[in-house]
Amino acid sequence: FVLSESVIRGNNSESFKQAPVSGGVKITTSQNVLISANVFEQNLTDGLWFDAEVSDVRVLGNKFVDNGGNGLELEMSSGVLVANNYFIRNVKSGIYIIDSNTISVWNNTFHDNKSYSVRLFQDTRRSSDPVFSMLVRDVSLKNNVLSYGAGSCQYLVDDYEKKISGQTMRVKSEGNAYHRAGPSSPANLVCWANGAKLASYKNLADFRSGTGNDLRSSLSEGASILTSSFQLTPAALANSSSVALPIPAAVASAIGVPADTRRLGAVTPILK
Repeated sequence: FVLSESVIRGNNSESFKQAPVSGGVKITTSQNVLISANVFEQNLTDGLWFDAEVSDVRVLGNKFVDNGGNGLELEMSSGVLVANNYFIRNVKSGIYIIDSNTISVWNNTFHDNKSYSVRLFQDTRRSSDPVFSMLVRDVSLKNNVLSYGAGSCQYLVDDYEKKISGQTMRVKSEGNAYHRAGPSSPANLVCWANGAKLASYKNLADFRSGTGNDLRSSLSEGASILTSSFQLTPAALANSSSVALPIPAAVASAIGVPADTRRLGAVTPILK
């Protein structure tokens, strides 16, 4: 299944409730899916939603802007590459990952999503299916720009039953550039599943110490690190080579840059 070079705007005008089906586009029970160079904007609920056993997915070079729910939701899905996208001013999360595994989030730009830039959530569902276990496992966030100014925390990893940790989920983040308006906007940079209690990390140093993640990532406070067109400012760009990881060959090929390129955020300009 391929969806490309399309505009998905203003859907759910009759105001059906968000769950279980409303959104700009919802895709279920599919394999080998490519979503590229689309605009998902101003949909009343989610922009794009995968659910119920979707695998081998590439979400590349899209714009998710001003959606009333999540920009992108990955539910009961496996084997997803999310790269070179823009997630701007979505009312809930830029990306919401629930009961999904083997998710790679590389070189995306997040700005001013109202609840979270990235949210991962494990609920009570489980499956014996070897691919769709309904366990949050093996999620990586790398070379992203996450600029945020409201809500309780920018990056949330949570378990409904408060039994497992982000480490057990094998969530890894590295080479990211975080930005917030100030130390209290939001006060919690990352909220992290930690068994019976959700751990709240106020800054990168605490998050590194507590989880071993984001060892080379950066945190900027105050003036935005993004221009009005959501590109890195010259100052942020100058610092990016010390933060960004080399983009692996498979991801680089998918987004059209040479292997081992070091870049932060989306690598192509935002779609009009």
